[in-house]
Amino acid sequence: MDRSCAICGAGLARAFEATILKKYRASYLFCQACGYLQVADPSWLEEAYKEAVAPADTGLVFRNVLAAGKLSAYLFLNGLGKRNFLDLAGGTGLLVRLMRDNGFNYYWQDPHCANIHARGFEYSESVGAVELATAMEVLEHVADPVGFVRNAFSTHGIQSLILSTELFEGSPPAPQSWDYYAHETGQHIGFFQRRTLLAIADMLNLHFASFGGLHVYSRKRIGRLGLMLAFCRFPFPPEIVIRRYYGSKMIPDSRELVRR
Repeated sequence: MDRSCAICGAGLARAFEATILKKYRASYLFCQACGYLQVADPSWLEEAYKEAVAPADTGLVFRNVLAAGKLSAYLFLNGLGKRNFLDLAGGTGLLVRLMRDNGFNYYWQDPHCANIHARGFEYSESVGAVELATAMEVLEHVADPVGFVRNAFSTHGIQSLILSTELFEGSPPAPQSWDYYAHETGQHIGFFQRRTLLAIADMLNLHFASFGGLHVYSRKRIGRLGLMLAFCRFPFPPEIVIRRYYGSKMIPDSRELVRR
């Protein structure tokens, strides 16, 4: 099949076919060079995104609660707590609200989803410089992952980008053996290995590290010990300590919204 990898430009081979949204037949193409697996010609995306958040995504709340603890520990351990932060493709705003509750100046941005939980804290240029951005469960939705990462750094002038996406190793998992393909929703169109994410870092001259389900791109060197302490199953320090140290924005935010 005469196609090129969306990551590295190498040739692709057909891995398998699957039925999307119970009616569209799709080819999944694999790159041996960088390990990227992409869906060919996802013509159904407009239908797939009639609802920005798929009803079958029952893990949304759990993922955000877990991510908030790990991200809070990471920002605390790296001395970044007083900076500004941005959640790209922030969905309903749940992560932004959780991070603000933990005391961080977090802001929301998403052109495709309604901001429910972080209303009033949408990102604008008046916020000022942004130190770090997050993109939770986003990269598997985009057709140009390299462009997405590049634009995150160039548009917002960030120093680091933390993202989450499930990884596979070796050959692509069989169609019925990995729920992350999300054939029923049709929104996941790209799948990564660690070496795929590392290839993106090399292309963009960024440092890269991965641990505990979160992946970091940075202009600066990434401290491995701090990463492991923050992104472990029970991150250190715990959120309650961080919340007391910085002071939760839950009540101040409410007062500010009433004032407005």
